[in-house]
Amino acid sequence: MEVNHHTTNNTGPLQHACVDVLMIVIAVSLVLSTLIFQTSQPAPGPALPTPLVKLNLNDAPVSELGLLPAIGPRMADRLIQGRVAQHHFSSWADVEKISGMGPATIQTIQPWCVIGPAPEWPAPEWPAPEWIVQASR
Repeated sequence: MEVNHHTTNNTGPLQHACVDVLMIVIAVSLVLSTLIFQTSQPAPGPALPTPLVKLNLNDAPVSELGLLPAIGPRMADRLIQGRVAQHHFSSWADVEKISGMGPATIQTIQPWCVIGPAPEWPAPEWPAPEWIVQASR
């Protein structure tokens, strides 16, 4: 019986040093790319400034309503028509009944508005300042 004294090479294609280095490089690049893509989200747009005074939806004119974020002239007209039809808004649910006023639009304008008391009609008579009275003579 003949014994083979040749050593067998038990190294496969994945047991070479250059393959090990390549695997490490690939693993590190995957980790780094994952970290980079997780932290590189688009920068948020400019934040809207916080208003000093909130607009009362029950007495604001169409010209002021049209200046609200996400509200243009057409939506401002619809807000006025809805306010007149309902006599006034008593809650945000009343505002949401207006066509085009969905939850996203309401969420956008809420920092800028309040559902305040409806104005008294007719408006109380206020005496005109003296300088107006003199200018009209």
